[in-house]
Amino acid sequence: MEDPLEMDGPISPEEARVEGWSGGSERRSEEKKRRPWWLKWVIAGAIAIIIAFCALGVYTVDQTEEAVIKEFGKFVGTAEPGIHWRNPLTQSVEIYYVGVRTVDFVSKEEMIPATASAESEEIATSRLVYPSIVVLSKDALEIRIDLSVATKIRKDKLEEIAKTFKNQDYLEQWKIATIRSAVRDVISQYDAEEIYGSKRSEVEASIHNELEKRLSQYFDVTGVYLRKIELPTRLKDAIEAKLQAQQEAQRMQYILEKEKREAERKQVEAEGIAKANQIIGESLRRNPEYVQWYYLQVLQKFAESENNAIIIVPAPSNFYPGVNLTEPVAPPIILPQQ
Repeated sequence: MEDPLEMDGPISPEEARVEGWSGGSERRSEEKKRRPWWLKWVIAGAIAIIIAFCALGVYTVDQTEEAVIKEFGKFVGTAEPGIHWRNPLTQSVEIYYVGVRTVDFVSKEEMIPATASAESEEIATSRLVYPSIVVLSKDALEIRIDLSVATKIRKDKLEEIAKTFKNQDYLEQWKIATIRSAVRDVISQYDAEEIYGSKRSEVEASIHNELEKRLSQYFDVTGVYLRKIELPTRLKDAIEAKLQAQQEAQRMQYILEKEKREAERKQVEAEGIAKANQIIGESLRRNPEYVQWYYLQVLQKFAESENNAIIIVPAPSNFYPGVNLTEPVAPPIILPQQ
């Protein structure tokens, strides 16, 4: 009896490939069955960790900010505005606001609306509100100062700032303390009356200069504005009364000077008129015919006027040529020309 394998004859290449593919699929299927069930979860978890690691390292720096990068707490550099990546395991990032920031020292009445108006994060970042600065003047009087100071962090000092202060909050605390100290030192050089009155602009300029010197280590001072000076009520009333009296005295002095100049002007005018009359009188005494001629000219104008029908001239008539002054005569009548 023949062998069944020999009866089938040789296997074609196509049949061999089909048999090999089928055998390979079976082997792969058996290998999958032999793999641990938790392996795919480990792979998925590893991928998720990698994605999370990359995402945690991404951070954004705004156009008004500058980032300070530290590695294991040590300064390594800064980052400008834009999107950046850090190693979340070894590096930390601290964001510093480098735009213009205004610090307002105001009374309690103004603090509530000022704080309430800072609803957006941008306004809150660019403006800080603190109570008024209480100082003593040169004459030992208590004064409350409302002040606004605008500053900007110097970018070239960020490394020094990062090595000196833990974060920007500590830097701001140093700035506020420095401002208060500078204002107290400046105000102590002036009397209360000078601060409230004649030297207010000088005080503001002195505060600005002092702050520039003390804050220049880390900040550029862009503006100092002396908003309000609050004195004790009795002193304020006394100063205002004194200033009002001075203004009244100055007004009266102005009126007196004005009247004096007006009297001098009138005197000069009178002297001029008297001098002119003297000259005219002397001229008429030397030329009496001129008065007669002028008198006749005036009568002639009256006669030519359309509003006069009859003109009666007064006596004596020595101004009329050919008239005998010794004989009584009736007042002459001059009729208008027809």
